Amino acid sequence: MVKRFDAMPSDIRLSNSGPTRPSKHSGTMHSFLVNKRRSGARLLLFFLIASLIFFFSPQFGDASWSLRQPIDHTETIQKIREAQVQLQEQWPRNPAATHRDFTIAALDRLAGCMETNSCGPGELTVIVLGSAHFGNSQRGHTSGEDIWAGSLINILQSHNYTLLYTYEPLESLLVYKALSDYIPLVIMEAQATDQCVMLGTINREIAAAAKPKVHGLEWLDPEAELGCAKRVGFEEGIPVQKIRSLHFWVGQRHPLPSFTLSPENYTGWYADTGNYYLGYHLEHCRHVSAARPHKRRAFILGKRPDYFSEEKYAWPRNVLEELTAEIGDGFEFVGGAGKKGVDEMPMKGITNLGSMDKETWNREVAESAVMLGVGNPPLSPSPYDAWCLGVPFINPILRRDAKNPDDVSKWNVQHNALKDFGPPYVYHVWKEDKEALKQAIQSAISTPFEPFIPDRMKRENVEQRLLHLVHHNWTAVAEEMIEDGTAKGFFSERLGQNTRNGLLL
Repeated sequence: MVKRFDAMPSDIRLSNSGPTRPSKHSGTMHSFLVNKRRSGARLLLFFLIASLIFFFSPQFGDASWSLRQPIDHTETIQKIREAQVQLQEQWPRNPAATHRDFTIAALDRLAGCMETNSCGPGELTVIVLGSAHFGNSQRGHTSGEDIWAGSLINILQSHNYTLLYTYEPLESLLVYKALSDYIPLVIMEAQATDQCVMLGTINREIAAAAKPKVHGLEWLDPEAELGCAKRVGFEEGIPVQKIRSLHFWVGQRHPLPSFTLSPENYTGWYADTGNYYLGYHLEHCRHVSAARPHKRRAFILGKRPDYFSEEKYAWPRNVLEELTAEIGDGFEFVGGAGKKGVDEMPMKGITNLGSMDKETWNREVAESAVMLGVGNPPLSPSPYDAWCLGVPFINPILRRDAKNPDDVSKWNVQHNALKDFGPPYVYHVWKEDKEALKQAIQSAISTPFEPFIPDRMKRENVEQRLLHLVHHNWTAVAEEMIEDGTAKGFFSERLGQNTRNGLLL
C-alpha cells in the first residue's frame, strides 16, 4: 500500500534516496519555522482587521472614504455647481450674512474632491448650519447663543465635516436639494424651523405678507408648489427628522418631541420639556492650568444699562456702595461698559473698566475674587467662564417660596442651571439679603479653588452628544413617535392618518 505524504509522521522527510530520519536538531527547527509562520499569519490578520475598523469607523463620518472603489459623483457635482450659481445670485453675502462666502468655498472644495475621488475622512458628511448665530460666532460675537454655536462648529470642524452656513429656510432648502443624500443634519434657528414647516400649509399671498418675512419667494417658480419641509405634495423638501431647532430657552420648537436642541439640560428641570440636551464647551477653558492670584474685588456680570433698571436689577439700590466701605481693605466692585474713565456704570459703587474684547475680559475676570450676578442676563455662559478661571459666582435668588424659602426646587435664580452646585463654586443669595451677600463675598475671597469645569461641559461629553445627533437613525425614532401618537401632523397611510399636506419622513 502506498502511504500518502500527508499521513507521514511529522519528523519524516523525503530525500533522493528515500525516507530518512532527520538529525536530532531538525524537529526543533521545524517547530520554530511553523510557529514563526503562524505568528506572521496572526499578525497579518490583526493588521487587516485593525485597518478595516480604522477605515470604516463611524468617527470618520462616511464609510465611502477609504477602501471602496472610486464613486461616480458626476450628477452630484453638477447639482453642487448649479447650487453655487443660485446661491451667489439669490443669496449674496451681506453684512448680516458674511459666512455665505464660506459656503461657496466649502461647496467648491467638496465638488473638487468628488471629481478626483480624494475626499478625506468625514468630508462627505455635510452639515447645514441654518442660524445666523453660527456665522456670528466666527465673527467674534459673544452672546450666549453665539458661544453655543461656536462650540458646536469647533467640534464639527475637528471631524472634517463639510459645513454650509445658511441664514434663511429657503436658502437651507436650496443646498439640501443639491446634497440630500449627504446631509444627515440641518440645524435651524427655532424661528426658521417654524417658518419652514409653515410654508407647506399656506399660499403665496399669505407667505408674502407673513411676519417675520419669508425671504426668497421671488426666486421660486410661481407655478410650483410652495414648501420647505417634506410633506405630501412637496416630496423634495427637507425631512423634519433631519432638522433640529437651535433654541437657547426652555420649550419645544419642532414638530417632533425632543428634536429641539438646548444648551442646558432643561428636561432635568421640567419633566415635560423633552428638549435634546446638547450643551456646549468653552474652548479657552481647556488651556487654563491654574488660577491666577485674585485681587480683592468682585467683577459685575452685566454690561447693558437696562440690567440695572428698577425692574431688572436684583439688589437694593445702594448696596454695592455700602458693601465697598464695609468690606474695606481695598475691596471694590468692577465692571465693563462704554469707555474706561469716561463713561460711568449705571450703578454707583462700580469702577468701570470699559468695554473689553474677549481676551481682556477673561483676564479681568481671572484677576477678580468673585463674579457677581445682578439678575440678568439669565443662563449666561459667563459663570462657566469664571469657574474655569478659578472664580466663583454669586447667583441672586429672584423668587422663592415664602413659606419654605430653602426649597431649592421653588427657586428662580439668575442662572437656574447652577442650582445643583454650591460653595465654593456658586453662592445662592436672596436678592434682598445684604448681610448674606456680604458673607458670600467674604467667603469667596477666603476660599479660592482651582479651575473647574462641570463634567457635562467637558469637550468629550459634548462631542459624544453631538456625534450621536449626526449619526443616529432618527428616522426610526420619528417613526416610533408617529406610531405611538406623540408626533402630530404627519401623513401615515398605514395608520390611517391621511392628514392634508401631512409631513413626510
